[in-house]
Amino acid sequence: GSDLAGTLDDSKYDVTVGTVYNGDTLGIELSILGGEAIDARTYTIEGASSNANYTVTFHTGVFTITPLGIEVEITAGGGEYGGTITPATATIKGTAPTGVEAVITYTGIANDGTQYVNRTDVPTKAGTYTVRVTINDTNYEVSGIDVATMIISRKIVELPAIASKEYTGEALTADLATSTLYTFKHGSDWVNAGDYNVEFTLNDASNYRWATSTAATATGIFSITRASNSVTAPNM
Repeated sequence: GSDLAGTLDDSKYDVTVGTVYNGDTLGIELSILGGEAIDARTYTIEGASSNANYTVTFHTGVFTITPLGIEVEITAGGGEYGGTITPATATIKGTAPTGVEAVITYTGIANDGTQYVNRTDVPTKAGTYTVRVTINDTNYEVSGIDVATMIISRKIVELPAIASKEYTGEALTADLATSTLYTFKHGSDWVNAGDYNVEFTLNDASNYRWATSTAATATGIFSITRASNSVTAPNM
């Protein structure tokens, strides 16, 4: 924008070789190569002398216009896998110049190894991501905080209830429904009354976790209760 335009001070030069006599002025006029300096970037400064008594060799200089800082307020967003994932937001404080907008990108590695590098689509897999805010116009840049951390947590899975069974003298297993979320393993020799461990394993431990454990496996208890018998003593 025109508020970034730069001007040159014709007095800002140094004579590096030679002598200027009798208090002469070289009549140096500085200019930007290619025209007016408006946008934020680096420009080449050239010059010319109007004093016919001197042959002036001009060595180019550099004129830099830096981007104008804009303050932005960031909310990181996030949520739980499989649920509602709230996107990150970035709000420019004050009145933004016409057409100037904040751009959000996501970078990180999901728990399952999926990589996000400067992506504009909102992550959906469990993991930790860096939210970065830039400005869509190179004449402006974010001043202050320009990053936040988004966390998408793993979805909680509860262990199923396991009903006990009464001792029968034969091998018993728990009555459990199959699930798309996990598998389970019984013993093959659970005969006697007592407690036995049923091992549950998540199919997708990157995006799910047990309510009782952060590991991929968890243990439930299957109980075989003692058989009930009633004995009547004989009359003697």
